[in-house]
Amino acid sequence: MDLVPSFESFRCTRCGATVREALAQRCPGCGGILETRYGDREQRWLSEWTDEQSLWAFRGLLLIRPATCAITLGEGRTPLVTTPDLAEALNIGSLWLKIESVNPTGSSSGNALHAQAAYAARAGLRSIALVPENVPTSRLVQPIVCGARVVRVRGDYSDCHRFALELAQKTGWYNTATTYENPICVEGYKTISYEVWGQLDDVADWLVLPVGAGPLLGAVGRGFEDLFRQRCTDGIPALLSVQSTECAPVARAFERGDDAVTPWKGEVHTTARGIADPLRGYAEDGAYTLRWAKRTGGAVVSMEEDAILGALSELGHTCHLYVDPAAAAAVAGIRAAVRGELIPEEATVVCIITGTGFKEVPVGISVVELDEVFAPHTDAIAHLLRKEGGNVGWKDREATRRARNCASRYRDTACRIRSCQASGRHHLRIRPGPA
Repeated sequence: MDLVPSFESFRCTRCGATVREALAQRCPGCGGILETRYGDREQRWLSEWTDEQSLWAFRGLLLIRPATCAITLGEGRTPLVTTPDLAEALNIGSLWLKIESVNPTGSSSGNALHAQAAYAARAGLRSIALVPENVPTSRLVQPIVCGARVVRVRGDYSDCHRFALELAQKTGWYNTATTYENPICVEGYKTISYEVWGQLDDVADWLVLPVGAGPLLGAVGRGFEDLFRQRCTDGIPALLSVQSTECAPVARAFERGDDAVTPWKGEVHTTARGIADPLRGYAEDGAYTLRWAKRTGGAVVSMEEDAILGALSELGHTCHLYVDPAAAAAVAGIRAAVRGELIPEEATVVCIITGTGFKEVPVGISVVELDEVFAPHTDAIAHLLRKEGGNVGWKDREATRRARNCASRYRDTACRIRSCQASGRHHLRIRPGPA
């Protein structure tokens, strides 16, 4: 596949140097993070927004475009669903969930392993994936089935990151690590901002998402800044970044009022593995994420494991979604931010649901309780049908009414999601650009 640059250059965020190599990953002079510069293309990008049913609908906005064909599995155009029950439970005015977990590989962030394997296979490329030794087998099935060579590495994500850099430098293979090491990936993440704006037809007060190194947050911030520069919006949402207290280098720096981020020390034990990044050797990535949170008037918080697992269950009960712990951490962060009076109760909030829970079977098992095994007769479960608050029954008419309303909301939400997936539109409204 031939690649044609559609950008003017990169700019190093550390030394300010201009870098014109399309596949550069860091500044060759100082190793700093690279940001894209498009030149006069920024004045024409809205006119190049197409109706394709994939990420390539935004081909005119992306860093590098295929000259002959687009490698796609139908990603993007994910639903934005309103959740009044969860908004009420969290005590906020309006809550929307951007359900990235319906992407072909089940996520938009924290699951680069699955995306790399699937899209490399789609493009006919070989793929090697480096994963920490403690990654559950359930998360390795999909990439192995897609043909990736999965290499388990002694250590954590920072160890894998260092190893990936070494391999890329010595072998010439392209490093697809989802840190700021990969500016092409960051440009792809920006399209989430464009979709949210088109679907909401406005800018939310707050946008909440889980972060490890944080390229998703930096990209979303830059995407909304694009919209603001084009006078499509009157402002940029405040960005709330959420980490686990078991690995929270960016949140710790924010709490201390620091601009620099210190790598996390010690072993990491969290169910939110998708955001468990100690940042050893690349703490500058965390600092860049921190700058974006502050720049938008946002914040960075960290959540305890109990709160994360509680939010995972709450999303299932109120929104009928089974998400991974990293995505649940974002919802837990909203509750903490509202209680701490960081997010006003009347705010409109968009939360990015970054991944499905079906890859996290061990975690899912930990938050459910199974009944005993019964004989296949009605009498055997009669006590369950009479049990108030039971899993399969209700006691009175009021409870019956609430259950029916809940079921109705589930059907409505499920139908909206299926309809959006089938049509590819997802209620995307595109306003004209400036004259």
